[in-house]
Amino acid sequence: MNTEIKKRCEYLIFFIFLAAFSIRVVYIFQIAHFPLTEYLTRSNTFDQYGFDKKALFIAQGNLLGSSEVYTKEPLYSYFIAFIYRIFGYSHLAVYLVQSLLTSLGVILVYKASAQIFNRITGFIASFILAFYSVSIFYDGVLLRASLITFLNLLLLYLLIKAQKHNKKAPLWFVSGGVLALSMLTRHNMLLPFILAFVLFSIRPFKDALKAVLVLCLGVFIVLLPVLVRNYIISDCREIGLSSEVNAFWVGNTYDSSGVDVVWSP
Repeated sequence: MNTEIKKRCEYLIFFIFLAAFSIRVVYIFQIAHFPLTEYLTRSNTFDQYGFDKKALFIAQGNLLGSSEVYTKEPLYSYFIAFIYRIFGYSHLAVYLVQSLLTSLGVILVYKASAQIFNRITGFIASFILAFYSVSIFYDGVLLRASLITFLNLLLLYLLIKAQKHNKKAPLWFVSGGVLALSMLTRHNMLLPFILAFVLFSIRPFKDALKAVLVLCLGVFIVLLPVLVRNYIISDCREIGLSSEVNAFWVGNTYDSSGVDVVWSP
């Protein structure tokens, strides 16, 4: 790609990024005074209330959270708490930061799609995400969708780069760290599929095995503090990231209340 074409592509994706961020900012300020927007964070019926309450508790200096095992994966609450520490207690600030992350995700979509397919596909994919109504909606609520989307798009981009330059171990390590952050935002089953992707896409096999080990090391190092914390706090009974494995059971059990499940000892 010559310099002129590369520069035009950079201008175009930057314009799509600005469009994505602008439409989200307009939407957020439109809903800012709508009563239901704040009601969702004030009523303990909704997840927004739980995230808000935990983030406030952490922002007040309680860096280890409560004295119980995390009921939900903790990263999103810490993410909000960090924003509260910088900007004060402001849901608007959270929404704007989420909008910025999703808009940066638009660039990641372009770069990943251009690597896998071509630049035209990259522009189409980034344009779709920029104006995807569901994405715009979730940027304006106190839920994990925006952070999860950004982390997984960053993970995809890093994996593509790492595969292309498979001799560079730091890329695999960082990819593992980002995957762990995604898992700390919401449980997922990405790891076995990513390991299969690495093992079958890189040759020779020795390089693939080395990449897998480095990636797993990145995952383990990021997850370890949460695993140890939950294990100690639960009196050596639980080693999971959170107790939200309940959500899988609730969503797939015919007689569930749809709200929660209490495990009998």
